Order: sequence, then C-alpha cells, then structure tokens
Amino acid sequence: MKAITMIKTLGLAFAVLGLAVPAAQADMKNLPEGSYQYSCMGCMRNLDMLTCTCPDEKGMMKPANLHLAGCSREISNRNGQLVCGN
Repeated sequence: MKAITMIKTLGLAFAVLGLAVPAAQADMKNLPEGSYQYSCMGCMRNLDMLTCTCPDEKGMMKPANLHLAGCSREISNRNGQLVCGN
C-alpha cells in the first residue's frame, strides 16, 4: 500500500513539474532584452511591469521593478535597481 501511495505522489510531482517548466520558459521568452539578465534573478514580466531580484554594488539582493511603458532602450541593473537605458 505504501508503494502505491509513493508512486501516486511521484507521478503527481512529475506532472506538476512537467507543467511548470514550460510556463517558466514562456515567461523567459517575454522578458525584454538587456544586461540586467546577467546579474538579476527570478525575473518575470506582467503586462508592462518587469520584476526581478537584483544585486546592489555590495552584492546584497534587492527586489527591483520597472514599468516598461515608454522604455525602448536596453534595461540594466544599476546598484540593485532596474533602469531603462545606461
């Protein structure tokens, strides 16, 4: 009985992971280009808002947001803040 429960649990876990990976990849495709991608983590785009966790100049990770409306230049990380242009 324990073996069946374990198999069902693993099957559910793989099913959830299988669905989560393509969704995460889809979010990555919608991210705007920029050098922030080399230093920031966990970036997500929701409509015109870009949200990431970015290191400041001391290496401390900070939440960072940027409204993308009107930003047509490269996005970068400046001291833990997302900025449009250099």
